[in-house]
Amino acid sequence: VLALRRANRGMEGMTIDPASDRIHAFLQSPLSDGKTRYAVSGKDEKIERFARFLRWIEFDPASGATVRMLAYPLDGAEYADGRTGNAKLGDMVALGSDKFIVIEQGEGAGGGIVNRLMLVELAGATNILAPAFNPATSDLEKSSMRDEPVHGADWSRVTPLKKSMLLDLNAIGWIAEKAEGLAFADERTLGITNDNDFGMKTRVFDAKGAELAHADVTNFEVDAQGNIVAGSAPTDRVRVAKGADHERPLTLWLLRFDRPLASYSVS
Repeated sequence: VLALRRANRGMEGMTIDPASDRIHAFLQSPLSDGKTRYAVSGKDEKIERFARFLRWIEFDPASGATVRMLAYPLDGAEYADGRTGNAKLGDMVALGSDKFIVIEQGEGAGGGIVNRLMLVELAGATNILAPAFNPATSDLEKSSMRDEPVHGADWSRVTPLKKSMLLDLNAIGWIAEKAEGLAFADERTLGITNDNDFGMKTRVFDAKGAELAHADVTNFEVDAQGNIVAGSAPTDRVRVAKGADHERPLTLWLLRFDRPLASYSVS
């Protein structure tokens, strides 16, 4: 089912839980597998834009087996256009005993990018690898959008993992779009860094060479020759250009907390 991951939204974070020696990872955003009816709009919408969760995976490195797959819940109301697909997870660290800190970020509902550190606890979460959830398919994502079972897979029977915000990075001055590196410095200190995309950014220009500031290339469709056929004018061109000045530097922050990070719990 991970082959249905959205293009360029694969496994952005991975860590080992020291209590179990299990590897934990997640997809950056919901799966991409065509469209289904969305109960909110009453229309067929893309799964990658409106599924209510993304997939969290637990591996046993000793056997190579996938032990569990869990649902990391996403609230479209927190993101632009009500789309959970505008949310992206950055990186994570393990606190032990199925507790983690995760970077959750994306284009916020109020405009601008939001970057948050989330506390995550897996205890009590449903293993969606169970046969009832058709784990080789996106039926559960479809069920989460349709508010009804799909081929027996029923989102209402799933208990997602628990999460709550530990820290709003923007509130303390973080301005980079992508917070995508997270590591322990010590039991009370986190190191966090950004992905500056090599100081470059994808930009869209019209036939006269003027930049289209709000064009979203993820909405474009192209033919085999790379010509735009939907989502923008056929004469528009997508180019890799210099990124914004505030996005170009590499940033490293050390965040010191008032007590050991492992002592925090989801509220």
